[in-house]
Amino acid sequence: MKLFEIFKKKSFEPLECRPTDIIDFFQECLKIDAPDVSLEIEYENQIYALGISSNYTNQNGFFDTKIYLGEQIFDTIEDFCNGAKLQNQLFMNFQTIKILRDLDYGDPRNNILLEKREIKKK
Repeated sequence: MKLFEIFKKKSFEPLECRPTDIIDFFQECLKIDAPDVSLEIEYENQIYALGISSNYTNQNGFFDTKIYLGEQIFDTIEDFCNGAKLQNQLFMNFQTIKILRDLDYGDPRNNILLEKREIKKK
């Protein structure tokens, strides 16, 4: 079995945080010119992709940045906050979001901002 396949199958303890924590993370990524986030979240036993994607060229740097949730795509964080929904509920109105993993780095706790803001279960 290849190393990538082993890593891909590894599961991590889900991280729970507020939608505003995820938005702060997105804003930080945009601020430092690293608009590439790929998270896997769960809501009511369904898995959704959540993140930021951009095109890149050496001449232009990052451009055409989009924020997405499942099949929904938004041009700005503001548009995302005002329109992103999971099963007809506004994403920003959720109390918590369960992040299963970071598709690029594995454990969602590898992100310091989200790890620090994790809602710890008692």
